Amino acid sequence: MVDYIHDIPDNQLSILDNKYVIAVVGSRDYTDKANIFNNLTVLINMLINFKEINSWSSVLIISGKARGVDKIALQFAQYHNLTNVNILPDWKQFNNAAGFKRNPNIIKHSDRVVAFRLNKSNGTTNSINHAIQLHIPYHIIDI
Repeated sequence: MVDYIHDIPDNQLSILDNKYVIAVVGSRDYTDKANIFNNLTVLINMLINFKEINSWSSVLIISGKARGVDKIALQFAQYHNLTNVNILPDWKQFNNAAGFKRNPNIIKHSDRVVAFRLNKSNGTTNSINHAIQLHIPYHIIDI
């Protein structure tokens, strides 16, 4: 597990080399670990079956390490021995806007986005909108 503040520095982008990067984003109040684990497992197995990736070991999970979905994504990565990168908000620089400023930096490094959205969460919707703008495939699980 590697943590970065606001974005991955250019001189450390090699951590993403030869990895299929799945951004896992979602609501801080959503904590159904079984559902999150199941959806991510189905997705990764689908990617293998459709030959988009070779194996589980080629997957890197990127998230924001907030409570809820992000923390469960970290647990999923650890459970399956996957590489995990967390991009943390820079609260000192951006105050209350830090999460929204950080979200595009999670998405831009991703090959695919999985969004677990509870009650049309603004932060999760913000990440989905960035995926749409960048033409990154995404999956929305509305709770």
